[in-house]
This record gives sequence, structure tokens and C-alpha cells, in this order.
Amino acid sequence: MEEDVGSLIRRARRRAGLTQVQAAGEAGTTQAMIARYEQGSVSPTVSTLRRILGALGQ
Repeated sequence: MEEDVGSLIRRARRRAGLTQVQAAGEAGTTQAMIARYEQGSVSPTVSTLRRILGALGQ
């Protein structure tokens, strides 16, 4: 089963034990953008996705 990007970010964030605010701080973005990425209303660029997942230990 293929996982969408938002679900991947949400799962990684939860696995890291972080709130959206904490994840945003680690990734250098805002909580609102993390929420939008997780909801799938906005797609991150590849570099942004790498930065977020790296900040979440993925």
C-alpha cells in the first residue's frame, strides 16, 4: 500500500514524539505548514520534505 506524503510526515512526527509546533521548530518551518503538509492541502518540495524528515530522525 502506498503512503501519501502527509501521512508519512505525520507518522514520522508521532514516532519522534513531537507536536506539530516542536516538529516545525526542528525543521525550520511553521506549525501551520506542518499541518498543511500532514493534511495534504499543500505538498512540500523535495528539499523541504528531506529537511522535515531529517529533523524527525528519518
